[in-house]
Amino acid sequence: MNIPDPKESYDIYDEKDLLEYLEVSIQELKDIEKINKEWLGIRNRLIKQLYESLSMSPTVIGNKVGMSRQMIHRIIKERGKE
Repeated sequence: MNIPDPKESYDIYDEKDLLEYLEVSIQELKDIEKINKEWLGIRNRLIKQLYESLSMSPTVIGNKVGMSRQMIHRIIKERGKE
């Protein structure tokens, strides 16, 4: 089976093709969610390490990576939730 092109119109396909494409798209979304969760965990551990080991402030960390101080602070406070 071919992987569907998200920019393509699907009005020329039959029910079987559409259901197969739907299954592929759902699996791709699940895979993306899994990868995203893994990378968020890595990001959060690195932020905590910068804060705890190197005593970098949430403001400095946020400025360096383009996140708000509040978001950095929230990540730092989430100890043990990974």
